[in-house]
Amino acid sequence: MVLYHSTILQEAFNLRARESFGIKVVEKAPDAPKLIIDKGDLPKNGRPREIPIRNDYQQQVLREAREFAKSQGWRSLIPPEYSLTEWKNFAYSALNEIREAVGHSEFHFHGERHYYAHARFQGLWQEKTGEGLQCPAVMGLGIREWREYAFNATRLSMDQIKEIDREIRLEISEELGHSRVDVTRYYLG
Repeated sequence: MVLYHSTILQEAFNLRARESFGIKVVEKAPDAPKLIIDKGDLPKNGRPREIPIRNDYQQQVLREAREFAKSQGWRSLIPPEYSLTEWKNFAYSALNEIREAVGHSEFHFHGERHYYAHARFQGLWQEKTGEGLQCPAVMGLGIREWREYAFNATRLSMDQIKEIDREIRLEISEELGHSRVDVTRYYLG
């Protein structure tokens, strides 16, 4: 059950695996406007970040993980008898067993961050333009082909498409905890 909560937190909040394990979930308020990941929550390179809590689903996921940890007497989703390294080894071993059992070699913890970035791109595009356009990676297009598709699918100029795409990538890059927007190409295409 603990890995379930970690995985769902990854998907809902774009957490890295180590963050979803180490987050001091009992200290996080589901009704807050942002989920604050600080040094104690094991972010990459110890760099804190803030993730907007935008919907009921995120609140529910955080609330359920929090209640689970509290019911176990834990602060995070790492059982107290494990170190981070031991828990990561256990989690990745369990994931490998699941992949082998179901024959689905594509699933991995980091995939939940991709899912988040894809869904966030579409949501931000919808907010900014009124159009529900998916990112290039989901559509299987290169950036030039995607821009041409967006140009034909919307009433926006190519300059507007480029600017909106840049704004969205900056926002997603920040939410993913990356210091460079070009890293989003790995997620979004």
